[in-house]
Amino acid sequence: MSPGFACVYTTRHYADVARGIQTVQLELAQLNYMDEDTFAYLPERAGRTQALIRRLLERALA
Repeated sequence: MSPGFACVYTTRHYADVARGIQTVQLELAQLNYMDEDTFAYLPERAGRTQALIRRLLERALA
């Protein structure tokens, strides 16, 4: 974890490895779910990204 990111607080605060509680922090480029020029949300693009993240997490937790 890079201390340069403010959101590291969440992963450090909620993780408790001794109790089997781990956290995942994932940062995505906007192009994975929106048009970066118009800032329009793109459901199809976001859906593909969501499906990929779901598969990655399912495999990590298996």
